[in-house]
Order: sequence, then structure tokens, then C-alpha cells
Amino acid sequence: MSVSKTRQKLVEVARQMFAKNGIANTTMNDIALASGKGRRTLYTYFKSKEDVYTAVIESELERLSDKLDEVAAKKIRPQDKIIELIYTHLSSIRETVVRNGNLRAEFFRNIWTVE
Repeated sequence: MSVSKTRQKLVEVARQMFAKNGIANTTMNDIALASGKGRRTLYTYFKSKEDVYTAVIESELERLSDKLDEVAAKKIRPQDKIIELIYTHLSSIRETVVRNGNLRAEFFRNIWTVE
């Protein structure tokens, strides 16, 4: 598994664990065990649980950005594009909330960091 894929796997496993158990109830050891990687591998990519959390948030924001970029690239009237961008943004936020369970509380508590 490449460096990038290993990191992506760790971030996805952490996202799932944060969503299920909450950030406070998830340890670095939990993430390492659930990912099938060792703690050494996890610490190679992340210094702390906060770093992992930041990577999860960045991953979620990247998903949103990709969806908005798709809409922005469409060849449609500007007013239609604005409406579609708004709907895409709102539906992506809804999807993020539904997908991330307990993570949503932390995500929205730290919304200023996210913005």
C-alpha cells in the first residue's frame, strides 16, 4: 500500500471511529487497531489525535470542494450555476452530518476553524 493510500485508510478509519464513538472516546491505539496498522505507522503520519481529527475535517472539506468544483465547471447560465452551487453545498453538508454521526458535534463546534 502506498504512502498516500495508507494515510487515506488511516483517515477513513479514524472518521468512522470518531463518528461512531466520538472523538473523546477514540484513542490513537483504537485507530491503529481498527486500521490493521501498527501504532508506529499511525504516528509516522500523525503526531496526535488532534492531527488525525484535522485530517478528517480536511478530507470532508475536500469532498465538498470537489462537488462544488464539478458544478462550477458546468456550462450553464450563471444564475442556474449559483442555484446549483447553493443546493450542492447544502446537500453536501447534510450528507456530511448524516455520514459522520457523533463527529458532527465536534465538526460544528469547531466550525470557525473549518471556515
